Amino acid sequence: MILNKTKFSEDFGEKSRAYWLTQFDRAMQLVKQSDASVPAATWMELSPENAYKYTLMLRESRVDIAQKGLYDKRGLRVIKKVRCTVNPSDPECSTKSEEEWK
Repeated sequence: MILNKTKFSEDFGEKSRAYWLTQFDRAMQLVKQSDASVPAATWMELSPENAYKYTLMLRESRVDIAQKGLYDKRGLRVIKKVRCTVNPSDPECSTKSEEEWK
């Protein structure tokens, strides 16, 4: 999330982080409940080849919607950093395709 600092008080970030920290357990409970509600038969594991293709498709989609002005380039970089922190071995983490497009 990228905020316009002029629209918020100076201590807003600190207060916001403190509040959301108190909501973490609740949020995780909701995620676990949602995961548990999905029938096992609907989950599928992608082959490594298809997982790679899926990653490429998602990246191309993000860049496309950003180029159309529907996605903020700065936000795209932040989200990529999060994904690559979680899964640094992902092929997209070794490229700059989402950071250097025009």
